[in-house]
Amino acid sequence: MLAPLIDSTPVCYLGNDNQLVWRPCRIWQLNEQHILAVVTETTEPTMSIETAAAEIRLTLEGLRQPFQVTIVEHWPAGTGASGEHYAEQYRHDSGRIHWKHVEKDELRAKLANFDSIQPSGKPLTARA
Repeated sequence: MLAPLIDSTPVCYLGNDNQLVWRPCRIWQLNEQHILAVVTETTEPTMSIETAAAEIRLTLEGLRQPFQVTIVEHWPAGTGASGEHYAEQYRHDSGRIHWKHVEKDELRAKLANFDSIQPSGKPLTARA
């Protein structure tokens, strides 16, 4: 059974300049205690997706306790150097954040509505 999509609204957090920043985000319920959020990079210049994803993790952990939160960062075509790709963010034993590449087909295989529902928010455009 595919994990159900439970939210596709943007997530808000406080940016580097103390301004509210929105990132497109889709959230799936993996089980009773675990959610997975796919955070999409945008062309907003406010901060990198890595920093945004870390802030979103803190936001989701605060809002959806006692859930375990897995964050997958998504770079659409035109927003990264290597074309569209996905990476799971995880914390290494040292406390530093690391990433593990995730195949899009792997996400499709476990997440319902993966291709049919896109995150709401500012449309994605390629960087100049």
